[in-house]
Amino acid sequence: MLPDDSIVNNVNVYDPCYITFSNLRQYVVAMSTTDTPLDHRTYFYDHSPIPNASWTVTMVGDGTEGGQIRSPTLSNPDEIMPDQYGMADLISDIKIIMTAVTIVERIYPNFTSRERIDYTAKGHPRQLTSCTASEIRCTDIGNDYAISDAISGNCDFYWSLGNLSSSVLFPGYF
Repeated sequence: MLPDDSIVNNVNVYDPCYITFSNLRQYVVAMSTTDTPLDHRTYFYDHSPIPNASWTVTMVGDGTEGGQIRSPTLSNPDEIMPDQYGMADLISDIKIIMTAVTIVERIYPNFTSRERIDYTAKGHPRQLTSCTASEIRCTDIGNDYAISDAISGNCDFYWSLGNLSSSVLFPGYF
């Protein structure tokens, strides 16, 4: 069920920067219907963070004589987040992946690691580096489920709330 108004507190609730496990289903359903405002679907499409998304993009009139604009709709929402997929399903999928990693690490031990992240360690200031939503997106999946490039686009504006030197803030230096 879509909310009556997809703007809450002046924020587009379908902003691709705010997807979580708990709202992913709402997002994919919203992107798969023309009931969701066109500008929200277009913005999400232009910044799509969802790998293996299949989009149908049609051209529709923009209200001017002969004017055309893109109208993207997500074609595979159930492949991305099935209806009724819950925490138990996620845990089951994680166990499957863990089993696969165990098998792979026996064959290729140099390509896997079981080290844990030390959350008590001190971080590095470059972790404060961020960027605004840019024209970077996961490439659409083709009909043959082959992806040519996993990510398309570029980001060239970085910023930080902290006081960072230019060498730490250097674009792409994460």
